[in-house]
Amino acid sequence: MNRRKPVMQFLIAFAALLTFLCGLGICCLLMVQDEIVHVAAWRETWLPAVRATLEMRADLRGVRLAEFRLATHCETDLSVAAERADALLSHIRRAAQAWKEENERIGRNPVFDDLTARIAHYLELDRQVRTLAVQSREHEALALLAGAANVEGEVIEADLDLLEEQGRSATQLEARAAGRIYGYLFAMVTGLLVAVMLIALAVVLIIVRSMAAQQGNARADSAPATGVPSTFRYPARRADN
Repeated sequence: MNRRKPVMQFLIAFAALLTFLCGLGICCLLMVQDEIVHVAAWRETWLPAVRATLEMRADLRGVRLAEFRLATHCETDLSVAAERADALLSHIRRAAQAWKEENERIGRNPVFDDLTARIAHYLELDRQVRTLAVQSREHEALALLAGAANVEGEVIEADLDLLEEQGRSATQLEARAAGRIYGYLFAMVTGLLVAVMLIALAVVLIIVRSMAAQQGNARADSAPATGVPSTFRYPARRADN
């Protein structure tokens, strides 16, 4: 029975170690899943939103430049202006898709709603400028560009600046959250390695101590093998006369 005692202690210690490792592994998996969510939001939502915002700004400026060239009777640029306007619409749709998931999570974004309405109005002004340019009504086209179209374009630029700032701020928040989780995971894995080494050392010490105690008991059991008590003394022999 005593010989089985070290084995039982070893099995109990191993079971405790295995339970601890399983629990810590589950915690690490949950934290990794949380980090994946932050990285996915950073990669799939905010980065495309910032990129689409920058592309919309570039296309808007391209539309305005093409409109001024149209108003000055560069009729060959009519197709270029149409392509720019179509590209702007395409990028607006991409931006709407990029913002859609985040809007569903935090609520509708009033800046993007205002931008969508402004873009629709500006495209109507763009259509009017094209019509005036085709009809060679240069002064009216330039007046429209310098007046209502210019004001609407500046408001759109301001909305784009706000959207870009929101996207950059959200990207930084997601990156910081992912960095924090990575730090926690690193600390947990380091603690796991230290704990495994300490538990392994404790198991070895328990086994060594149990074996030493078992050997001591075996020696004590084998000591009175002659059947004579250790306190017995043989009588001294008398000398012959």
